[in-house]
Amino acid sequence: SECCRELAYLRELANFLHQSEDEPAPVYEDNQGTIDLVKNPFHQKRSKHIDVKFHYIRVAHKKGMITVLNVHTDLNRADIKT
Repeated sequence: SECCRELAYLRELANFLHQSEDEPAPVYEDNQGTIDLVKNPFHQKRSKHIDVKFHYIRVAHKKGMITVLNVHTDLNRADIKT
């Protein structure tokens, strides 16, 4: 969700500088459950505890701002310290 908010800010900045990008940005995720929650907007018992602020990624995916792609955990550079 934080990644999508940063992306929205950078897109607005690019538009201001007349360098707009219409293609969806790839967001790589190694958690299949997260990918399923982004792509499937239906409410499930196990997902009702998720805070509302984290649902922004669904909105960004629905608007075509991002595409969520699966990446193997060993290849995920964001998780290098975890």
